[in-house]
Amino acid sequence: MADSSVVSKCGICLSTFHEPKILPCFHTFCAKCLENNIVSTSQQYSFKCPMCRAITQIPDGGVKAFQTNFYVTSDSGFVSDVDCDVCCQPRKAKRKCLECSQNFCEQCSIVHERTTATKHHNLHSILVETPISKPLNICQNHLQEFINVCKECNTLCCSECITSLHRQHLLCSIESVAAEKREILREAVDQSKLITQEIESDVHVMQRQNEAKFIFFQSEIQRLCNQKDTLLEKIMQVFQQFEHSTSLINNQQMLKAREITEKQFKKCEVMHTAMDKSEAILESNDDVALLNTFEELTNILGANDSQLTPCVPGHRLMENIEKCTSWLSKIKASFTDLSWNEPDQTES
Repeated sequence: MADSSVVSKCGICLSTFHEPKILPCFHTFCAKCLENNIVSTSQQYSFKCPMCRAITQIPDGGVKAFQTNFYVTSDSGFVSDVDCDVCCQPRKAKRKCLECSQNFCEQCSIVHERTTATKHHNLHSILVETPISKPLNICQNHLQEFINVCKECNTLCCSECITSLHRQHLLCSIESVAAEKREILREAVDQSKLITQEIESDVHVMQRQNEAKFIFFQSEIQRLCNQKDTLLEKIMQVFQQFEHSTSLINNQQMLKAREITEKQFKKCEVMHTAMDKSEAILESNDDVALLNTFEELTNILGANDSQLTPCVPGHRLMENIEKCTSWLSKIKASFTDLSWNEPDQTES
């Protein structure tokens, strides 16, 4: 990647931009530097760009009429001791209008926002840097529109990229590469739809199985509770220990089962979001957006698989149920064994 000074320093004064103005050739200079350069080098109506020597027409309003380049760092974004450009009072400016390139104090900024002609302008604080999003179809290093894709580097290139970093590389049109990527993404979406449907179906089955298992074990606990009520009062305490521990394990396993199914549903939600975003990009025919998000979307869609986390096993609970059933049967015949061994809590 090019050094950040390429877009953060003026090519004439080699300092941070002050009132950066962009020329038709996409090179940017300080407004004052351009004015001085025009005075010393220009003809009556035009001058040569100090960087590429392209002939540039001087607009009717002079340098001030050139478009302000908000995509580069300007030292005016960090100045906190600037006077208001509008009022006659010695007030310090607090906000700057991006459309008018004027600094306003608090009172003047309120008037600017309420005036019909300027109420939709963007006012930003000049006390801190306010980053502005850069367009996706513009090279961030050279501020030129992307025109090709370097197949060797798998990256978008502007005309200046082609003549510098990607000289003699294999270049393809954005349209052809986007068509290829679009077909790959479409296949990934179609495949993911099938897999996601299969996962959702299996998750629903697993959810019903977990609920049925939970109901079954709860009914088994209740059945044993009914048997317990027929026994003598002296076994109540021992039996309550069983009831508590078995219910605890059953509840823990149900919570874990719910956690598993929730994770599977969340996975499906992520896949749906990726598929919706992919389909939106495919329908929009926005090649640049497709190329910029292709890796992210295909990674998400490609990570999809239909394998599910196994259900929480219920053999521990079944062992407890069978043990307690046998224990109660023995108690009916004999009261010699009145103790309950606490089960191992390692299985959750």
